[in-house]
Amino acid sequence: MKAIIHIGAEKTGTTSIQAFCTANRALLARQGILYPACLGSANHMALAAYALDDDKIDDVRLALGVSAPGDIACFRKRLVASLAGEIRDAGEVTTLLFSAEHLQSRLVEEEEVARLKSLVGALADDMRIVVYLRRQDRVAVSHYSTRLKAGDEPVGPIFPPLPPGDALPDYFDYDRMLRRYEAVFGAGNVSVQILEPTRLLGGDLLCDFRFRCGIASSPEFVEPERQNLSLSVLGMRFYARFNAQVPRFVDDHVNPYRQGIDEAVNGMCAGPGPRAGRADAEAFFHGFEAGNHAINLRYFAEDGRPLFDTDFTAYDSDQTGEISIDEVIDLATHLWLERSRDLVELRFEKALLRFQTAARSAGEEALPVLTEPPLDAAFPFHLKLRYLGALLYALDFQTAAQVSRRLIDKEPRPVVVLAHAFALLALGDEAAFECILTDQAIAPKLVQSLASMQIAGVARGDRRAWMEFLRQGDPTQFILYKRCLCWLQESPC
Repeated sequence: MKAIIHIGAEKTGTTSIQAFCTANRALLARQGILYPACLGSANHMALAAYALDDDKIDDVRLALGVSAPGDIACFRKRLVASLAGEIRDAGEVTTLLFSAEHLQSRLVEEEEVARLKSLVGALADDMRIVVYLRRQDRVAVSHYSTRLKAGDEPVGPIFPPLPPGDALPDYFDYDRMLRRYEAVFGAGNVSVQILEPTRLLGGDLLCDFRFRCGIASSPEFVEPERQNLSLSVLGMRFYARFNAQVPRFVDDHVNPYRQGIDEAVNGMCAGPGPRAGRADAEAFFHGFEAGNHAINLRYFAEDGRPLFDTDFTAYDSDQTGEISIDEVIDLATHLWLERSRDLVELRFEKALLRFQTAARSAGEEALPVLTEPPLDAAFPFHLKLRYLGALLYALDFQTAAQVSRRLIDKEPRPVVVLAHAFALLALGDEAAFECILTDQAIAPKLVQSLASMQIAGVARGDRRAWMEFLRQGDPTQFILYKRCLCWLQESPC
């Protein structure tokens, strides 16, 4: 069996690569490629936690519940068993695909890299390392944002000072990192690429990654949105204060009060942040000149170009880092709205749960009344759908018709069209029902819904097929679909 180990490096689009592998896990499996879920649903950080020396308890291990050296042996044993079980259950697997940027940044000893090889080598006889490199000063700027998001306090300067001599920071010393992996896995088994559009296949990271991993292209692949965007000046200033009040870890456990903060802040504060002067950036980059040259000779000798481009014009813009009171107020408003939306969703889900419990036990006579949730674009569609199902289950056809019509006007999804058709038939509004059958925006969606049910083998009265089709035992959704189909089949239209 072959194993491909993508080790980053950090700040080279690893989150996008992992999002792609996660979203397309089933499609990769069709090609005989297993992207294990037991190591982390997206980021296989458990590999780094496994390989680290026993005396290291860092944030990676803490996040996985390993808070003391005595926990490590049990953790490793569980990981080996889980990985072996997932491979066994996956069926025919020809390639194991792993991705964890922490393998670059945390495994700083050759013995740790050897421990990683021992783990993977027990499963595969052909192992290859894939790594992308990005110019060190650009990594430092991006890493500064990440440290703020992670809750580091204090974060220090954007460009850490370089000590005299050869003792360069391991995080940025790509030559030393590559030599560790070459010594353990063999130089011929390490594939290096530069994260610059002119170097990547097709100028695209994911296209290049698929090529290097032997992943055949497919029109079915889901392409993820851009991940882990840098912070603006406002975002950086916010995190600098927020981290002091709400640290990432409390008593060696992840602080639950930070949950959701990244999504909320990123919604308003993505963008280029403050940078140090051009002279500082150039000086930092040139500190790694000897190691970069050595990498270039080993991997790109025939290319004729330096390892990285030498364009530093991005640092010429005047970015003072000053923020206005209006920006602060806008951010506070944004965060309030984000948190309020979360609370509204949670309260509505709780109300739906009470409704479903009543539906299963007491029947329609004792159903609680549901307050209409916000039906704007920000409210999750699955909750809108469940609300429609609850209205139909409670025989409130008038409200169901009004709600489904409003949703159709914004986006005529097939399931909502189907609910609307049923509500109109239940109300006996034949004129409105005739209109939707001839509406160019709606009629095709109605046909699509019915066709999808037939393809799925859903027949009238077949409760088991319905439940399998819906993939859950939610009576609000079950009744919605079942009643809609029965009415439409019995309708003279």
